[in-house]
Amino acid sequence: MLHITNGDCAANLIKQTGLPGDILAWRDMLYEGPVPAALSSFELLNVRAEFLAQWNGWVTKEEVLTQFITRDETLANFHKYSHIILWFEHDLYDQLQLIQILNWFQKQSLDSTELSLICINHFPGIESFKGLGQLNPEQMRSLYETRQPVSTEQLLLAASAWVAFCSPNPSAIEEFLKRDINALPFLRNALTRYLEDFPSIFNGLSRTQKQILSAVETGIKSFSEIFRQNIDIEDYFFPGDIDVWNYLYQLSSSDDPLLIGVDRELLAFPWQCPTKEEFLRQKVQLTSSGRNVLKGQTDWININGIDCWKGGVHLQNKTHLWRWDEQNHQLKSD
Repeated sequence: MLHITNGDCAANLIKQTGLPGDILAWRDMLYEGPVPAALSSFELLNVRAEFLAQWNGWVTKEEVLTQFITRDETLANFHKYSHIILWFEHDLYDQLQLIQILNWFQKQSLDSTELSLICINHFPGIESFKGLGQLNPEQMRSLYETRQPVSTEQLLLAASAWVAFCSPNPSAIEEFLKRDINALPFLRNALTRYLEDFPSIFNGLSRTQKQILSAVETGIKSFSEIFRQNIDIEDYFFPGDIDVWNYLYQLSSSDDPLLIGVDRELLAFPWQCPTKEEFLRQKVQLTSSGRNVLKGQTDWININGIDCWKGGVHLQNKTHLWRWDEQNHQLKSD
């Protein structure tokens, strides 16, 4: 038996359940960084490893690439397992991993291997369910009995979703969302949330950037408080702590920053600080540009430019950008 899940927390919980089998953690936050179409599997691993090493300074590209190669080798040898169980939840992090994995299996011949899915957005007795990490081993074990066979419809739907996600034109996702996608019931909300992090037509901020700046505007200054405030706003654990710190760093290190440190203008990443306590002591405040951008008086991209990837889309320069229209809930191209 092979258990595939989102990351190390869920993998450790599965291990503690006492269920037999090997456990594979996927470990990729696909909502940030390049996932371009038309790459070979190994080329994509290289691209993702390079990005994740830059995003998370605690690991090197070589370390990430080695993890990914080992992960994909395990997947390639799936025929040695009689049963494969996918353990995921409703959030964007998990849903993107899920469609990547199902897209891969859609191209395989399963033969006698059974492929099952556990995917939840709530658990009895847990108020404000955010993810599998809230469960104890006994609760996690109970989910095993709820697994369902993955259907051909789900495989085909995930393959179409993955193609749309990797497309250089994000309107492919909007076209995909016009379909009946109820076979993967949490995918619609997840992909919509993904689109909301494209730059806004109002001020150039993503939804997450706006939430961060709005939190600071109310007087929240520390990383821990900003992170908790953002999680409270979201329906699930998104984005992660490293993501939030990267967003804070981007907003404070641009040519015309929207945030600055209270004690030091340029913030330091946790891996740049000698102690965790020193990292957590850092506090931030809005600049005048930050206040103006929040009000829509200035555009974040017009004053600082943009050069980043979201899935298959390379956002760069100040014109001909894909932006999110919050009022009409749709993408628009400059």
